[in-house]
Amino acid sequence: MGLNGKLLFSYLSSNNNSAGTKTARFKIDAATLEYINTTATISDLATDPVTISNRNSFTSQVLGYNGVSTVLAIDTSIDFSCGFTVTCSAANDYIAIHSASLYISPS
Repeated sequence: MGLNGKLLFSYLSSNNNSAGTKTARFKIDAATLEYINTTATISDLATDPVTISNRNSFTSQVLGYNGVSTVLAIDTSIDFSCGFTVTCSAANDYIAIHSASLYISPS
């Protein structure tokens, strides 16, 4: 990504509606970024995508989600991988990821 590059990540997930908390987290390499905790049946982040902006520095990214910004220190001038991880608080809980999109604006 260039100095003014941006990543937009969104996904659609569903889960069972138990009282147990289910957490979905977006990751760049080993860094865990924004997440949502949910007990609702449907969790749709496609309408509120996670945006990562380079803020004119390879090592000073800004994460935006639900109107909240967080400064991160992730070097996007080198190779990095993107993905997500989910955690359930009970053995019989689940989260299903139905679709995921990553949009890259390099500069």
